[in-house]
Order: sequence, then structure tokens, then C-alpha cells
Amino acid sequence: MTGRGHGPGERAVLVSAVASQATVSICSWGLGALVPELAAEFALTGPAIGLVLAAGSVSTALALVPAGALVDRVGPRRPLLVGAVGVAACLIAAGYASGLGGLVIAFGAFGLFQAVITLAGAVSILHTFPPARRGTAMGVRQMAVSLGGLLAAVLLPGLAALGGVRLALLTSAALAGASALAFALVSPARGVANGTGAAQRGLALDLTGLLRRPGMVRLLALAAVYVISLAAVLGFAVAGLRADGAGPVAGSALFVVVSLSAMAARLVWGRLADRRGPDGVPRRWSTLRAIWVVLVLGALGYWALSPIGAVALVPAMAVLAFGAFGANGVLQLIAGELAGPERAGQGVGLASMVLFGVSALVSPVHGWVADTFGYRALWLICAGCGLVCLLLTDGTRRVVPSRIGEAPA
Repeated sequence: MTGRGHGPGERAVLVSAVASQATVSICSWGLGALVPELAAEFALTGPAIGLVLAAGSVSTALALVPAGALVDRVGPRRPLLVGAVGVAACLIAAGYASGLGGLVIAFGAFGLFQAVITLAGAVSILHTFPPARRGTAMGVRQMAVSLGGLLAAVLLPGLAALGGVRLALLTSAALAGASALAFALVSPARGVANGTGAAQRGLALDLTGLLRRPGMVRLLALAAVYVISLAAVLGFAVAGLRADGAGPVAGSALFVVVSLSAMAARLVWGRLADRRGPDGVPRRWSTLRAIWVVLVLGALGYWALSPIGAVALVPAMAVLAFGAFGANGVLQLIAGELAGPERAGQGVGLASMVLFGVSALVSPVHGWVADTFGYRALWLICAGCGLVCLLLTDGTRRVVPSRIGEAPA
């Protein structure tokens, strides 16, 4: 994972990573934008819609660690080629599905190939960029997830209005497949960047070994607690605002603020994570601590302003989302670095699996909390998550993830 000088190779990988992640996120992060059209065309009930939306997330969570092991062994290029064909084929199949079963199968398979693209993209960043620029690059790539949501909100309903759900899904297939293919052509072809031959040594899936890495269990616990707050904001902020009497325009404005603030957060926090402290070590863990502080303050502020309504909450969401969406890229970066160059994909996959899995599991609990105690209670939960994360991050200064630029002993 040794770095090269800043040049066309780094720029090509980063631009391709952003394009690939944004286009594949159109039908993962942004599929909710097509829900009314899906429900109308396939006569889906509320639970059926939930099943369609969950299919991709569950399969992605299950596939992330094996996908990481595959990328570690053969390098990012070939998995990206397979992922490009796979996501395109699955979205085409969804476009020609005849009912609920076909949609669930198509989006479930889409989630498997999405996991391959996601992991291959992260490993390409880790292999291509040196530690001093790696956090910024990961932040830019993570920004593309929210960008995909914005693209979905603009493209999918309009395409469906022109040619139905099929046109929307076929267009998404073309965009995701073509961008992943382009990404494959500029991504590293080998399993390890240092060329030591380590790709032939012990790259089998090794969860026990990963969990024994100093700091890894702490990092996974942070990911599990943190994503509870992310799921609350992503899934229930707009619903909470509408439940308090705000109209659809205010709800749309809040969603835009969430997306833009999430994009800015991933850029800013990734750049801060690259700054070196007095000991010469990049500020990975101290950046996480700063994120938790913003999360706590933003959640408490949003909770306090809730009685005022949309006029206060739409701008206040900028602060809450800046904390609630800021840690994904930094957590994945640290996980890949802690795992070491031979198992970077497995490390990122493990952290991503926790993020995806806990998010899917906790969403029904959030819904119960909102129904029982009101949406306002969710923002106190977000603040509590930030406080727990602050406690869990204490003592991590002794763990030095920047050593991931070196080959393991």
C-alpha cells in the first residue's frame, strides 16, 4: 500500500471511483425515490415495498467480507469487471420483472454485485493513495454515495414519468455498468500494491485474525453505535418533520440539506483525518472524536429546536447531518489500515458489514420509538450514540493505523 506521487494515475482512480460509487448508489441509496412508481406499477403493499428495499441492503451486508477477501487475493480490477456486468444484468432483470418475487431476487442479486464494486473501490483507493492523502480520497469517494441519492431524486421519477419503471431501471443499469467498467480499467490489477508476492500467502478469509488486530474490535463497536444515529437521520428526519405538520416542500428541502451536508462532511472529515499531529501520525482517531462532538451538539440542538418547526429544523439539520454522516469514510479507512495491506479489503468489508447490518436491524426499532415516544426521542438517541462513541474512542491514541502503508512483518 505504498503511495505514489500525485499524478494522472491517482486522479483517474479517484474520478472513476466517484463515478462508479455515485451511479451504483442511484439504485441502492436512492431507490426510495422510485418507490411510488414501483408501488403503482407492481401493486406493492407497504410490507412488500420494505422487502424490495431491504433485499439489496441485506445481501450487500452478507457479501461485503467475502468480497473483501476476493479483492485482497486477485486485486480490484477483475472483481470490478464482474461487478460491472452483474449490477447491469440485475437492474435489467428488475426492469423486466413481472412481480414482487422477481424484484426481490433482482435487487437481492444487485446487492451482491454492489458489495464487490464497493469493496474494490475502497481497496483501489487504499492501494493507490499514500497515507497523507488517503483520508481525503476516501472522503471524496464516500461523498459519491450521497451524490447518488441526489441523482436518483432527480433522474428516477423523471425517467419513470417518460417511460415507466423499466426505463428508469434500464438507464440506471447502463450508468452503473459503464462507470464500473471504466473504473476497472484504471484500478490496480494485483492483489497487493507492494509487489512482494504476498498475494500468494495466506489471503483466505480470516475473521479471527482481523479481530485480533489492535484497535479493530473497538473500531467495529464504534461503527455499530455510530450507525444507529445515521439510520435515524436518514430514515426518519423527513418523516418526523412531516408528522409535525410541515408540507412536502419542507420535507424535500430537508432531504436536500441532509444530502448536501453529508457530502460536505465526508470531504471535510476525510481531509482532517489526513492532517498529522505532533507525533507525525495522521489524525485518524482525533478526527473521529471531533465527529462525535458535532454529532452530540447537532442532535441536542435539533431536539431543542423541534417545537419551532421547519423554519428552524431545516437549517439545524445541516449541523446534525454533518456529524451523523461524517464517520463512514474515516471508519472504513481506519479498518483497512488496521487490517494491513494484505487484508485491507477484508478490514473494510468487516467495518462496512457492521454499518450496513446494524443500520438494517435498527430501523424497525427506530420506527417503534417514533410511534411510541414521538420522533423527537430519536434525536436524543442520536446524542446518546455520540456520547457512547466518545467514551469508546478514549484511549485509541495508542493504536497507530497509519502503519498500514507498510508491509506487515
